Amino acid sequence: AHAVEAIICTTAQGRIRLFSRGAEKLLGYSAANMIGRPIQMLLPRHELRRLRLLMRREREGVQDFETIVTHQNRKNVPVRLSISCLPDQNGKPEAFLAILHELFSWRAAEQQLRQRSDELENYVHLVTHSLKTPIVSMQGFANLLREELGPQLGEEHAHFLERILHNAGVMENLIVDLFEFSRFGRSAAKLEWCDARELISNVLNDLRVYEWAVAGHGEKTIPPEKTEQAEIIMPPRLPHLLADPPAMRAVFENLLSNALKYRRPEARLRVEIGWQEQPRFHVFWVSDNGMGMPAEFQAKAFELFQRGPHAHHIAGTGAGLAIVRRIVENHHGMIRLESVPQQGTTVYFTLPKLELRGEETSALAA
Repeated sequence: AHAVEAIICTTAQGRIRLFSRGAEKLLGYSAANMIGRPIQMLLPRHELRRLRLLMRREREGVQDFETIVTHQNRKNVPVRLSISCLPDQNGKPEAFLAILHELFSWRAAEQQLRQRSDELENYVHLVTHSLKTPIVSMQGFANLLREELGPQLGEEHAHFLERILHNAGVMENLIVDLFEFSRFGRSAAKLEWCDARELISNVLNDLRVYEWAVAGHGEKTIPPEKTEQAEIIMPPRLPHLLADPPAMRAVFENLLSNALKYRRPEARLRVEIGWQEQPRFHVFWVSDNGMGMPAEFQAKAFELFQRGPHAHHIAGTGAGLAIVRRIVENHHGMIRLESVPQQGTTVYFTLPKLELRGEETSALAA
């Protein structure tokens, strides 16, 4: 059976204006009897103070929480409640919209969704792992042919062999990134305290030292001298975070390597790493003066294997921002970007503080 969804709309003072059929079914009251009555009558006394407090905080992004409502037969019904404020023309609360789901039905549906998601993640994990062996074998035999028959191959056949090696390398990179994407979604983040400044400094040092190779070639996609020439701006202080350190490293590694790869050849690269402390979460951003993205691409920039229209000559699979989004959302944060072609891109993301794990940080969307 499908979970019942109850919708109740009230005035700013809490008088009921709309009582849906789902609300009638969930709570046992008729809409005719409930219109004009205070919504407080549906809650036990010990929940009223909590509801008033949460309704005052709704504009800060607190929407979803668990509570208890009273059925007509006086029995308590555990529900998942979502509250939205409907403002008037002056921005003041004119009404509140409440959506309720019976908690048992909600949890059953959530559990079923989680189970299916886990099954899909496990399947992706298995497929990516299984595909590695034939690709490595393909590359090995192709390299063996090149070594043993290289001088005997004509120009056309040598080109065919190079295309085999190149495309096998592309496939290997796709599988590696898909495996990485799957890995960060297979389990909850393992939280521990980490120093954001130390973490970011280590990422920058690695980008300066290591050669980033395009599969099948010795080509550098981010030569060390390029990162030395870049102007990297970091604040004097960065916070300590309760996060999954390897996952956070992957976030900054992907964002910073994107800034380095998608630079404009005619301009010295400038990358700014910033942060701001909010009452309930930290906001971070990585901003650059690079190539930027066209407006029509920005909506799908966080989707897996999406690349901009002018990125064909730049190494990569288009998985970086999708991995970043998955990690941030796995930490109960939110992410967005702003970008202007030929001016640069800024990626913002939030990380909730310890006491707010599980709450939504939707102020980012403002």
